[in-house]
Parts: sequence; C-alpha cells; structure tokens
Amino acid sequence: MFDVYLYVYDLSCGVTKALSPIILGKQIEGIWHTSVVLHNKEYFYGSHGISFCKPEHTVLGKPGQKVYMGQTSVTEAELSNYLEHLAVTSFRGGHYRLFDHNCNTFSNHLCGYLTNKEIPEYIVSLPADVASTPLGAVLKPYLNTLSVGLNNVPQFGLEATKEIDTNNHCIEEIKRSFVPILFDEPLPSDILPHRVHLLWSGDDHSAKAELAVAVTKIVVESQSSVNLSPEHYSLLELSELETADQCLVACELFRLALWRDPDLLTAMLTDPERHLHRLAVAELPVTNPNEVLDLTVAKAKVLCNYLGLSQDWPLEGNREFVVELRPILNICLLLLGHDEHQLPGHDSRTLMPDHRYTGLALAHNLALNMQPYVGWNWSVDSPAMIWQRNTKSLISHFGNRLPPDQRFLDSTTKLSS
Repeated sequence: MFDVYLYVYDLSCGVTKALSPIILGKQIEGIWHTSVVLHNKEYFYGSHGISFCKPEHTVLGKPGQKVYMGQTSVTEAELSNYLEHLAVTSFRGGHYRLFDHNCNTFSNHLCGYLTNKEIPEYIVSLPADVASTPLGAVLKPYLNTLSVGLNNVPQFGLEATKEIDTNNHCIEEIKRSFVPILFDEPLPSDILPHRVHLLWSGDDHSAKAELAVAVTKIVVESQSSVNLSPEHYSLLELSELETADQCLVACELFRLALWRDPDLLTAMLTDPERHLHRLAVAELPVTNPNEVLDLTVAKAKVLCNYLGLSQDWPLEGNREFVVELRPILNICLLLLGHDEHQLPGHDSRTLMPDHRYTGLALAHNLALNMQPYVGWNWSVDSPAMIWQRNTKSLISHFGNRLPPDQRFLDSTTKLSS
C-alpha cells in the first residue's frame, strides 16, 4: 500500500485572510492551490494539462498544509496509465476552467480514485464563495494563476495534445487576465470649494489657495472631461504645501480627476515640469508618522490610478514620459510593512488596513507595468511570476534586494525626534 497526501498552498500567503473581512465582510482563509503526492511525485493540473515534479519542487516551494488522504494499492505504472487517460479526456489542458474545473477539481478527482475520499470542502467551495462577491474582482487574478508557472509543459497525453498550444499563459494573455485596481470613490464630503479655501490661511499662499479652489470646482462639477492646466498640476508639489490637509486635498483631487478623464493623464505625463513624475518622492510637510503614512496612502492612490490607466499604453519608446517605478516600489514596501522599509520609530504592526490594502493595490498595478520598463538587475519574467511568489515573497524578494531610495527616505523620514 502507498500513502497519499494532498499538498495545500495559499497563493495569497495570508493576504486574503487579512483583507477579506474588511472588503467582503466575512472570512476567506486563502486562495488555494492543491496537488496530490504519492510515489515520491507531486501531481497537479493547470491550463497546460497534467504534470508532475519532485515533491515541493514547484515555484510555490513548501506547502502550507500536508493532508493525509489515506492509502492506495495503485502502483506507479497503473497511476501513469490512468493519468494518460485523464490527460486526453476530462483533464486536457484546453478543458481548464477557472471556477469549476481547475487544479482543485483534479486533486479531488484523483484522491477519489486513489482513496475513495474527497478533499476538504473549504477548498472545493472557494470559487463559488468568491465569484459572487465584490471581492471576486480583486482576487480573480490570484484564481486565474492557480497553476501558472508550476510547469508549463504537460507530461501526460503528449501525443494527443501535441497539436495544441499548451503554453496558454503567455505574458500577453496573463496581462489580459489581470484587471488593474483603480481608486474611483467620490471625493470626501468636506472637499468643496469654499471649504478648501479655508485650508490656506496665510496671504503668502493665496496663489496656491486659488489654484486649489479652481481645481476643486472643476473636479466637483465635471463628470467626464477634466480641463486642468499645467499650472494646476503644481498642486502635486507637496513640499510647497504647509499642512497635511492641503496635501490630502491635492492628492484626492488628482486621484479622481485622473480616473474621470484619462486624457488628463496624457497631458500630465507630457508636462515638461513633471509634477506627477516627482509625486512618489515628494517631501511631505508633516513629521507625525501617522500623518506621513496617511499622506503616503493618498500619494499611492494617485500613482495606482496612473499605473492602472496606463497599463496598455506603448510608453516604452518614450521613457521620458514614464514615471520612475523604483520610488513607487518603495511606497509599496512601506505600506505593506516590509522590515527594511519602515518609518523610524514606527512599528509596522500598527499599520491600518487601508495602508496595507492600498499597498497591495499599488503592488498589483506595479506588477502589470514592470515588464516593459524594468531596468533593474532583477529577474522579472512576467506579472504572473510576481504573483506566483505571492505578496509576502514579493516583499521579501524585492525588499531585501532593493535598498530604500534615498529620495524616498528623504520624503518620509524627516520626523521629529
């Protein structure tokens, strides 16, 4: 008799458990990928078909759980013949369907054949639990990559499938399956022209006050086209502002303006003064760590909309129009609590859910934009590879290899002792 194990991986590495109560209102423990292990081989199914490798030798590394499913009398030769049959019938690569015929469907079927037992219900029911919720739009990229990158060459049914392009997850298809996260919520109720003007009390800053009021009127009153001028863009020079409220208003206005009118993004990217380009490293006129984090979130939402709206733009030939990504990555690492990217005297355990969620959204959009412009000495093969490493591995992999940008440090660490 031979032991049979179910290997269970959480592709979100705990992020889903942390964020699902906030976004969904109920707990979802993880985004599960499973495989079946026996005869010293790990068997799994994906869009490419059925494959195997040595246990724990996929890019996912060690499983979060190893569930003992029982014993079987099926020999390795008998199993190989059975999998050859499945690979040309019910588990062909072309039959993979995200929500009802995925890697977990295969694991459940194979465990039933080997041990007459089903895999845990919480794994099987995951797609149905998520698909009907608003959270599904955010988590769908995770689900779309349940088997991406584990092994894109099928090892069963080769003769029958040799005419099929089994490498379905080329980079362009992967990028199409990922939906950018945009911050499109309405402006806070207190951002109105007459209230914004009160944020500037000194005569020396009346020009900035008038600019802020003008931008507020345009954004509040417009529903599509947002007619702002390069002079208005200067509000994003946060180092020239005096208070946290002024900075927050500036970021909120441009966050919504960019979402309403993508043509505005074109104008801002071609602005010779490059106000948007400097936003990630803009110094903040505050010293309190909590205010710094809140304003970093406000900056991140503007940058998230920039990345999301420009995802498919052919900018690689016009690098002067591209916002530098390294400072944006520093913001991601700060908001996600990486050990090497913290504010002095601030414990990352006190980060608020909005900080982490915004950092995750920014990392998601950054992953979609990295490939065309990556100039660092990293191996960034595709957006899928970033998410295969899952969020914590992304933070560890990039955070430990990316010293904090000194400009970013200067913009966030001028805190009072």
